[in-house]
Amino acid sequence: MYASLVLILKAVGILSGFLLLGTILRAKVPVFQNLYLPASVIGGFIALILGPRLLGWLPFSDEIMDTIGSMPSVLITPVFAAIPMCLYLKKNGNSILKTSNDAIVMTMILGGFFMFQCVLGIIAAVFSRVIGANTYDVMGLELAFGFNGGHGMAGTIGAAYQEFGNPNWQAAQDATVTTATVGLVGGILLGVLLINIGIKKGWTTQVKSAAKSPIEMLKGVYARGAETPDMGKQTTVPNSIETLTLHIALIVGVSAIGYILEDKLITIDNIIFQSMSAFFYAMVVMLIVWRLIVVLKWDHLFDEKVRDKISGTLTDFIVVAAISSLNLSVLSTYWVALAITCVLGLIVTPTLIMLVCKKFMRSNWFEKSLGLIGANTGVFVTGILLIKMADPDLKTDALLDYSIGGTLCNLFAMPLISFVLGIMANAGVTSALLFSIGTSVACFIPILISWFAIGRKAA
Repeated sequence: MYASLVLILKAVGILSGFLLLGTILRAKVPVFQNLYLPASVIGGFIALILGPRLLGWLPFSDEIMDTIGSMPSVLITPVFAAIPMCLYLKKNGNSILKTSNDAIVMTMILGGFFMFQCVLGIIAAVFSRVIGANTYDVMGLELAFGFNGGHGMAGTIGAAYQEFGNPNWQAAQDATVTTATVGLVGGILLGVLLINIGIKKGWTTQVKSAAKSPIEMLKGVYARGAETPDMGKQTTVPNSIETLTLHIALIVGVSAIGYILEDKLITIDNIIFQSMSAFFYAMVVMLIVWRLIVVLKWDHLFDEKVRDKISGTLTDFIVVAAISSLNLSVLSTYWVALAITCVLGLIVTPTLIMLVCKKFMRSNWFEKSLGLIGANTGVFVTGILLIKMADPDLKTDALLDYSIGGTLCNLFAMPLISFVLGIMANAGVTSALLFSIGTSVACFIPILISWFAIGRKAA
């Protein structure tokens, strides 16, 4: 036990060093700034290149590499467990939907396009198999989980398949890291290109010249003396317990319950229980626990910003661990299928999102489409970045609707994520394809209802 804890500490220490290196390089190297690459991505690739998987200049032991490789599948559970924490559907007595124009539409597009990308990915995998390219039995969800979920989702797909006993879980995790990298870089480049096209065509409402980002957005760090946002509210007195400790204790405690429930319920002979992973149970438990906290009026002790910082920290370590432990033999084996998948995703995703947004958004359709393109190719923060580039002073309702849409999407998308993974692992590609088609179509029904019930888009 002592040796295992020391091994974990060594692995975390190594990853921390590469996170620091990535932070420095992002702040100093223009190419990393122009691509908006996170420090975790930069550090992860440097660790991959210098480590035993490529050049071998850093002779990490097999035990260290195995520990690093398993981190994403473990750390993703507390990230998901934290999502329902500090979640309010009402603020000051009013529904958050009343403060927005297109929150319902953006919610369903976020969820619907995730499932639609599952369809695209499965089609790409089947086509690759038909033309003789190498694939594995559960290949098909890497596009949705990489493009829509980012590098952190690589840990989700790896954890789920590992828990379901599929031997290709590591290949799926490594393939998802690849699609996530392509999506992150491609989404940002596409977004910047679309903004400049939108300026020329008059689609933008706020910027009328080539979009520029603030220097801190490029460098990833704030200058000395600059005004910076706060990290959250201190809710406890340190001589009792630190605020950060309280938040971590709740998140990790709920995550542990999620694993316990998974161990107990997976033995039940039922497709639903056999298709759910620990991170789903952790989310359900947090929903119940958070509601209890609200009823007991203890919710003032927990802060949304502190929660987000904990989730962000875990995600940084997930990303650097997933990339640094990437098995390059997976890329060399499945590169044809992955190339087809990524090209299809980069062409179809932004095209359809813009068409849907232009048709159904009631205001600022272009700015909102940028957020959705960012979220469905990179990560949620990518969408925020693109919205801010097109609306630097945040004068439109794009960021508000996008934020509300992301919050509401998490409530129903997480069960879909867990279920589609379980279906793929336990029932096969055909069942996963049919489920993805059905749910993606179902997600667009509320868009049509909202469009006709609330009124067509404003002139």
